[in-house]
Amino acid sequence: MDPRAIEKAKEHLAIARRAYAEMAAATNLADVAQGWSSLLTESQRFFSKLDAGASGRSTSWSGRIKHERKTDELLQYVHQARHADEHGLDDITEKKPGGVKIAVGGEGVHIDRLEIRGGRIVEAKFIGKPPTIEVIPAEVILKPVVNRGLAFAPPTSHRKKPFNKTTPLSVGNALIEYMDEKLVEACKFANS
Repeated sequence: MDPRAIEKAKEHLAIARRAYAEMAAATNLADVAQGWSSLLTESQRFFSKLDAGASGRSTSWSGRIKHERKTDELLQYVHQARHADEHGLDDITEKKPGGVKIAVGGEGVHIDRLEIRGGRIVEAKFIGKPPTIEVIPAEVILKPVVNRGLAFAPPTSHRKKPFNKTTPLSVGNALIEYMDEKLVEACKFANS
């Protein structure tokens, strides 16, 4: 493994981490979607650098990574979503606005005052039986992507284990963990 490839991969992993952190700290849906796009781009660059630097014993290791990226649902989706984002015209995420769901259970209720700040109910006054109130946060969800006529749904598994929530944050976290693992492996080839 060429040590230069490892250094370049480290750079792209650091940028991917920043994109993830910005996505996690985002205060609006557009910034979450932009962070997701940046994370996808940096993950592709990360894997490209490791592949370009593979030689000797690390060549078969690099081939196993390519195979995993084609067969693992999460890794395949990330690869195809990056491709669709880079080369396609369709959005790869959907911005879902939040809202408030109020259920009164068949009885009338008068809402005298209801104040919600930061997605939390801070004050509520009712006349009659209090209703059930649910604050539904705004979110960015991953959309199925199409690449070369084939559709790829958001992942439901990663490494043959069920994957519960397919948001940019949950998929991004699993992706960064995988990238960390592969960088550690690559470093072992460089040191041997």
